[in-house]
Amino acid sequence: MTSTYIGRRNGKLTIQSTFVKPREGKRPYLFAVCLCDCGKTKEMNVTTFPFAKSCGCAKAADPNTKSKTRIYSVWSNMISRTTKPKHPHFDNYGGRGITPDPDWLVFENFKAWAEVNGYADHLSLERLDNDQGYGPSNCVWIRRCEQNKNRRANKMNQTKADALRADYAGGSISMTVLAERYGISQSLVSNIINGVTWKAPPPICPCCGK
Repeated sequence: MTSTYIGRRNGKLTIQSTFVKPREGKRPYLFAVCLCDCGKTKEMNVTTFPFAKSCGCAKAADPNTKSKTRIYSVWSNMISRTTKPKHPHFDNYGGRGITPDPDWLVFENFKAWAEVNGYADHLSLERLDNDQGYGPSNCVWIRRCEQNKNRRANKMNQTKADALRADYAGGSISMTVLAERYGISQSLVSNIINGVTWKAPPPICPCCGK
């Protein structure tokens, strides 16, 4: 009976062989080993074979699939508000010179960066320097509550950043307290202290005063 399934084709799948998968105290399942046109094999219950079209490669290649993911939505919104004048928030982004890194105009490049830099569905894309564009050197993933603290009204400037570093150098104020004092997230406090953003100016030479 099992031989009657061999050679059957549906979509990109062709049944190469079948095997019985036992279940304790129940009727065993009949599984099919299917070869996909892409070269991969996939095992499935023969009852689901009529509804399967590929090993999964067709779905992965479908442009409508990635557009439904959150990371694609983050990328798409970032591109729209920085490059499309008709976007409702363009004036606050593209209209004031905030642009995406050229490599990030391609979704796959942005996705590759995101995946090796801590992306998770509950995190938001944040720029370290509010006056610079979106790119690998100026973006991090942070919690939404931290992003709310870092909204434009609370952004640092060089004077505030220097004062924050001076406060921390005193040794008696924690990053938590500094975050509350300056109205920013602890991650931004850490980046300022460590010179990731709003870097401290170079020391003045005692000889020439420059």
